[in-house]
Amino acid sequence: MCLSLLGGVFLFVGGPDSTSPRSFQRLWDSGHIVLFFLWASLLTLTIKQRPGVKRHRLVVSLVLFSICLGAGIELIQVMIGRTFSWGDVMRDVIGTLLAVAVFLRKTGEGRDVPLVMAWILIGVCLMVEFTAFARVASDEVLASLQFPVLSNFETPFEADRWGKNSLGRSRDVSKNGDHSLKVRLLTTPYSGVGLTYFPEDWRGFKWLTMGLYKQSPGELELHVRVHDAIHTRTGNRFRDRYNETFTVHQGWNDITVETNRIRKAPADREMDMKHIQGLGIFAMNLDDEEVIYIDDVALTGRAPVR
Repeated sequence: MCLSLLGGVFLFVGGPDSTSPRSFQRLWDSGHIVLFFLWASLLTLTIKQRPGVKRHRLVVSLVLFSICLGAGIELIQVMIGRTFSWGDVMRDVIGTLLAVAVFLRKTGEGRDVPLVMAWILIGVCLMVEFTAFARVASDEVLASLQFPVLSNFETPFEADRWGKNSLGRSRDVSKNGDHSLKVRLLTTPYSGVGLTYFPEDWRGFKWLTMGLYKQSPGELELHVRVHDAIHTRTGNRFRDRYNETFTVHQGWNDITVETNRIRKAPADREMDMKHIQGLGIFAMNLDDEEVIYIDDVALTGRAPVR
């Protein structure tokens, strides 16, 4: 009982933020399954003590309970500045179904085909959860091993480090190796991608380098931005981060940024090079859509740690 109440508190207090490792975010999300398993187990024991309760009514009641309570929790989270997640509601339902299936099996009421199908469904859902966690955890290990290379797109899950706005890894062109990241730039005011998940200590390197490939003829202005943890906590002000514009041409373009320029970029302080949290590449107000490719993003040139 105490554990389930404590878990309810954690739905609203603590937890990962936008800068937390993806593995921690996935584990935290999976806590919905555990919490609703505990809550549904307590409710199942309470309801089954009442005479005449039919199994199908028990299952339907608990599933509706988990959907309504889960959606209600997500709405409250929106009110306190978080986001609504249907994925979390689905995890709530999975935890509830798992509790019902375990209880019915223990009471000997669950040896028929519907319960077997429920176990299969639960198993598939849990496997999806585990696979998602294994995917991000393995890429975090690879990112650590690759550093100071930030992305060369030669491993399967590197595109996930760049958010959801890219078209994924591509074999169309590459600067080195077999793959690059393909990005479609739209005609919206801002369009691009951002590297969010990477080792954040950039001290001891002289340059940030990358290859940018422009598919079509002509010139294109691309903006590169870098920010640290302080920038994230203090309002994301334009003058509090590194911003620079580069003109790229058809074919491969080598972009090199001296890390001292990044360090000195904020107007009122120095960038915290030990806690870099984001690298963005984007275009602004394009007349027509463009396709670019990104490859070999890395820190190079050892320098004394400041």
